[in-house]
Amino acid sequence: VANSVQSWAAVGLAILVPGLLARQALLGYRPDTPLLGERFVIGVGLGFVCMILLMLGLSYLPGDLTFTQVAGGVNGLILLLLLGNLRQQRRLPAPSPSLPTSPFSGGMIALAVLLLGAAYLRFTHIGYSELHGDEALVALRANDVIQGWERALFIHKKGPGEILTGAAFYLLTGELTEYAAHLPFAFAGWTGVLATYLLGRRWFGPVAGWWAGAMVAVDGYLMAFGRMLQYQSLIFLLTVLTVLVMQRAVDRYRSAGRYLLVAALLLATGLLYHYEAVIATIPALWLLVVLWQYQGGSALAATGRVLGRLLLPAVVGSAILAAFYVPFVLDPEFFRDTYYYIFDYRLAGHTIPEGLAVIAGRSTLYSSSYYFWILVALTLAGLLAVYRRYLSRGVAAVFSLVLAGVITAMVVAPVAYVDLPLRLAPLLVALLLTPAWFAFRIAEPERTAWLWFGATIIGVLFFVRKPGTHVYVFFIPWALVS
Repeated sequence: VANSVQSWAAVGLAILVPGLLARQALLGYRPDTPLLGERFVIGVGLGFVCMILLMLGLSYLPGDLTFTQVAGGVNGLILLLLLGNLRQQRRLPAPSPSLPTSPFSGGMIALAVLLLGAAYLRFTHIGYSELHGDEALVALRANDVIQGWERALFIHKKGPGEILTGAAFYLLTGELTEYAAHLPFAFAGWTGVLATYLLGRRWFGPVAGWWAGAMVAVDGYLMAFGRMLQYQSLIFLLTVLTVLVMQRAVDRYRSAGRYLLVAALLLATGLLYHYEAVIATIPALWLLVVLWQYQGGSALAATGRVLGRLLLPAVVGSAILAAFYVPFVLDPEFFRDTYYYIFDYRLAGHTIPEGLAVIAGRSTLYSSSYYFWILVALTLAGLLAVYRRYLSRGVAAVFSLVLAGVITAMVVAPVAYVDLPLRLAPLLVALLLTPAWFAFRIAEPERTAWLWFGATIIGVLFFVRKPGTHVYVFFIPWALVS
């Protein structure tokens, strides 16, 4: 009990308080400030940004890491953010936080049920299972960092985020119990459910938002990773938040600069957890194109305005990534082992023909078979609806027949389909998605969701040598297109 109280106190001190203050400083003193739910989830995301950047800086100091350093650093950061907020408040009082609807409306009750269900699936008994496998390695690396061996971050073959999160909670709670190790990732996963709901609501309305939130709440991959000392829950949260903030930038295109800065902070921190956060660039880049289209005037003038607003976010994001990845690449371990692991093993350019059947089987092991096949059925129905709405009758019939043929091949002969010559397998899938990507009359949120899902699933299924559980990354946008 004592450790669980300390762990929640650490969440409040290291994540919630600095994150909400950072969000207030960056976005809170504007007439277009987000609604309360979006304020909260963006604040949580910025809290992880603050914690990881602070821990990365402290890990580079000579000698051991101590409780005093971490607690002092967190409190110093909170003080700086408080002073920054006070300075801004004198010039422009913050708008009062208001709920979008009555807290007792049907929509809010449904949201409460969703969040309570997601909390039950992520927070209950998170201290029960022992650290094992990859998360045990993360715990050992966190201990190495605390003892002053900074190369522990560079031999990890991926970003330092999960190690630094474990180290922060180890020091702030006094011991890295299973509860303390799992809690920040469970909290990130739960917040990701709320962020998915908010993004779905902004794109497609409250019912679709609730459905998308429910799909990620019960997804077996996201549920399991939300109870482990591993990076996946942060990839989930930070990628969804990056897209949500980019959509806010589009909606407030005349004053998008600060939203672009927040998106850069979230994306860069996601990449400090794992390279998989790069999937957020797919919808983010398209939303940048939409932002450019909204600028008006000549193409040259619109380009100049967008590039001007991108300058600071690009510099800040690049500096954050360089702070770790430059020494990471310069470390002798990178070309001796890490480079081989990434480019000759994970990204070998051709998937092992374990086949789509194995991927489906693994997914139905983590999740209910009903859940998986309902997603498949809804996605196929959605594609057929796109063909019907945006293509002529004859062209829609041709696309529908090709879709039926590809699905049949995937089910009947999945290994043979993956091994088709001339990269025909991913090309056929991309062809089937082109109406959802490029139809002129399709709404931009729908197009963005299909781009995010389609590009991610093609990349994972056909260009990652051994996808394994990494397929979780396309279940995130899949919940939105379903």
